[in-house]
Amino acid sequence: MRRASQKIIVIEAIKLLEGPLRTACDNIWVTTVPIETQLTRLRIKRGMSIDVARQRIAAQPPQAHKIAAADVVIENNGTFEATWKKVLAAWQKTIPGEAVELVRPAPAAEGTLVVERAGPRQANEIAALITDISKGRRTMSGADVMAAFGEKAFLLLKFDQRLV
Repeated sequence: MRRASQKIIVIEAIKLLEGPLRTACDNIWVTTVPIETQLTRLRIKRGMSIDVARQRIAAQPPQAHKIAAADVVIENNGTFEATWKKVLAAWQKTIPGEAVELVRPAPAAEGTLVVERAGPRQANEIAALITDISKGRRTMSGADVMAAFGEKAFLLLKFDQRLV
């Protein structure tokens, strides 16, 4: 952290409060969520049974411990967008004067994307693409690609029938 040129560094560390790294932090933010929401998320996102999810939660330090150590607490019991709005509001309150600029995604290009399994007839096309993408650091011939077909499968992404 000492060598970082940025004014602000974000550390995502599940065990931050249990180790010495916490003393290097100017601000500690934690998220909290009701246990029922935790259970649901563990079952859905991690495929855990209800019993395993309960054991996982019971093995963690209590949320009250995290909340007591926090400078900022974010309730993470809604949608991603709702939570993000809470993070932005807390950021603007905690770091006044630092504008938070949302990055808007570039507009999607009009056209059709298709993924198709490559075959031997595309060997030269694959070789040219690999050579081009690697800026010549890895040059391949159609024969090299053909030899690799024994060990690898190639999928081609095409945008309006053009390899991308």
